[in-house]
Amino acid sequence: MGDIGAMAKDIERRTARLSVRIPASLKTALEREALRDRRTLADVVIIMLSDTLSQRSKKGARRG
Repeated sequence: MGDIGAMAKDIERRTARLSVRIPASLKTALEREALRDRRTLADVVIIMLSDTLSQRSKKGARRG
C-alpha cells in the first residue's frame, strides 16, 4: 500500500465518522490486510480509499 494514507493521517485529524455495512468476507479480507501490514482496520480502509481516489483523480486529469 502507498504512503498517501499515512501522510494524510499526519496532516488531517480524523473528525468525521462513516458507518457502512459490508459483506463479512470483505471485512475479513480487510482485517487480514491490516494484520499483514501491522495496521488498524481503520488505517487500512483510509489508505485504500485515499489511494483509490488519488488514482481516479489522476486518470480524470489525463482525460480533460
